[in-house]
Amino acid sequence: MDRQDRYTWFKNCPQLTDYFAELVHTVASHSFTLNPQGFTEKPAAVAVDPLSSRTAAQQFRTSLSQSVTELIQALASKCNHEEELNDAGNDTLVFPLLQMGYYGIRQDEEYIEQLFRDLSDGERQCLASGYFNLPPKYVEAILQGRGHTDILAASPQVSNTCLLNSLHLDGSQSYVACAYTCSMHTFGYTITLQVV
Repeated sequence: MDRQDRYTWFKNCPQLTDYFAELVHTVASHSFTLNPQGFTEKPAAVAVDPLSSRTAAQQFRTSLSQSVTELIQALASKCNHEEELNDAGNDTLVFPLLQMGYYGIRQDEEYIEQLFRDLSDGERQCLASGYFNLPPKYVEAILQGRGHTDILAASPQVSNTCLLNSLHLDGSQSYVACAYTCSMHTFGYTITLQVV
């Protein structure tokens, strides 16, 4: 099955391509490798096997966090050109946000929360999600925003249809659709309490 809703194709965007290539290289340098004998070898970017001790694990975590943070800062310095944003040939603005919470990198959640919270009077935004499950801090940010947020999510009937189609699944997988429906109902109830 070709899931075309899972990717976007960007053409003629070398800065974005270079950034993701460098990100893959950075993460790869902090990843275990498999040698020809079938055993794993420690990541090249660290001096000690991160699984050998808590101290080594913390050093690994710090090393990856610093490497990715430096990459983010390098991208920011390269792409901070206002004249490029105003170029008539540019019709799309892309924010390559990362979410690597364990390593202290939370660009995605911080940006989304700020986007919800900073909505001004008269501004309108639309949130679309086939799998509606907002973290409490996003709900709070939406409620504190002064603008208007439209929400587009799968209806309970669609979720229930998905549930019927997934009855052959074992264990908790068969309850996923119900969980999203419950999350949407809870959100609706929370909004109702805030409006009243």
